Amino acid sequence: MLDNKKVQILSVNYQDKVKGLFKKYNLNVLILDKDKKGRRPDFFVYHKNNREKGFICECKYIASAGVIDNGKYHVSTLDINLAKRNKGDFALDDPFAKLEEVIRNAYSQYRDLIQDKKECKFFPFVITLEMDFFANNFDFIPRDIYRLNTISAVMTIKRNIEQREEFEKWTRKELKEMINGQSRKKIPPESVRFKVLLNSCAEIKFKAEDFLRNPIIV
Repeated sequence: MLDNKKVQILSVNYQDKVKGLFKKYNLNVLILDKDKKGRRPDFFVYHKNNREKGFICECKYIASAGVIDNGKYHVSTLDINLAKRNKGDFALDDPFAKLEEVIRNAYSQYRDLIQDKKECKFFPFVITLEMDFFANNFDFIPRDIYRLNTISAVMTIKRNIEQREEFEKWTRKELKEMINGQSRKKIPPESVRFKVLLNSCAEIKFKAEDFLRNPIIV
């Protein structure tokens, strides 16, 4: 089974990571989920000195793709017992069910917020996701995001895309020379970018370029 304390730590670390990136982009981050009136998304993110230009953001860490063998194992790198399982291949009945469940949960948090604070419904609502290796199905989220039209976008952090694209062009010899410190070829600098899936049926559009640095729009 999963270590819930470790999952909680990873979840909080992810929120801090996202908040830190927003601040690097010179954005203000107001924490919303300290409000004890009900369930809330994590942040209201806005341009400094302009609270009218902002968006609501919920961070979700998905630790597991689901359970197998009548709930005995989580399909997750965080379940140490999964590596000890000796029953051949495994497959989830619906490998995308957990992803949809998490997105719908974030949607319900947003609905609770705008019931109490109706002024928030005029801002885009964006979900950021980080996922365990087995749960990483970001590219399979439907373009209409399960027809939840109050979700403006879903996004995830991608690291060093330019480096990977460059290495894919290299020959095996060139890669070996680079590993051995013999290469003079230039490597793109390390990078952190958001990959953003814009909801095709969103009521309020999210203009990612207005907030994020060099986002990857899909």
